[in-house]
Amino acid sequence: MILPAICPKCDELILVDKKEAFSQCALCEKTISAHEGIQSLQDYCSIPGNTNEVIERCIKLDEKYGPEVPLSILSIVAQNFPMNEQVAFLMVRMDGYEPLMVRDYLSRFKTSKKKAPFAEEFLDKAMTVRNMEFAGMFEIYIQRLMEHKRQRYIELMRTLMESYTKVSTSTRALTWLYGFYIGGGLINVAMVLWFIFDSMPLWLHALIAAAVLGVQISFLFLHNRRYGNRVKITDRERLLMTIYMSSIAVAIGGVFIGWLIRF
Repeated sequence: MILPAICPKCDELILVDKKEAFSQCALCEKTISAHEGIQSLQDYCSIPGNTNEVIERCIKLDEKYGPEVPLSILSIVAQNFPMNEQVAFLMVRMDGYEPLMVRDYLSRFKTSKKKAPFAEEFLDKAMTVRNMEFAGMFEIYIQRLMEHKRQRYIELMRTLMESYTKVSTSTRALTWLYGFYIGGGLINVAMVLWFIFDSMPLWLHALIAAAVLGVQISFLFLHNRRYGNRVKITDRERLLMTIYMSSIAVAIGGVFIGWLIRF
């Protein structure tokens, strides 16, 4: 397991393998105790007075070597000080404004009353079509800006939402989704009948069910990546989704029902 550490020889921030008792520092090339280096960093990051220095060193590391090491170090600081917004923002920025990081940042700081000098930078980079599933949180976060700066981002969000919903509610997207709910539900129910009348062992039934459901989940994931989510869903979609979700429970139960009938 690779973890960030401090080299006790040169005081640089590095990565070491926790499984190894000793590691070689990539910078000074001296042999160091992996446990000592990891513990030193943990202690260093747990002191509030060191946070600014850690941030400065991580920014320099990111510029010189990329985000892998600084992200690992900042995650330790974030564990100790989860409401340090600057640390949270830097993690989002270094991670390329990935949706999961954006969501985590917004969920924690969207209602903060503190002024954030990086708020506009965050909105400029994070407000994209792929992140519009967090539109509600962006709307709240925008209120943190000075009043004369809000309108630009409100207009941008309106434009992005139009693009987001246009793709996700297109005839092609909904046809694929409705077809999947109907077809997937029928397949799941058919599996139950198969398991009841088939003489295969329980473990094979479970393996088949897991494989089929795995393919179905993969389809939903790919559909979401291609077309995105809808902010609101229709009653028809809600009904089909409910029936499909119920068929999953039926399929899982069918594995055991078929086995119990033959037992």
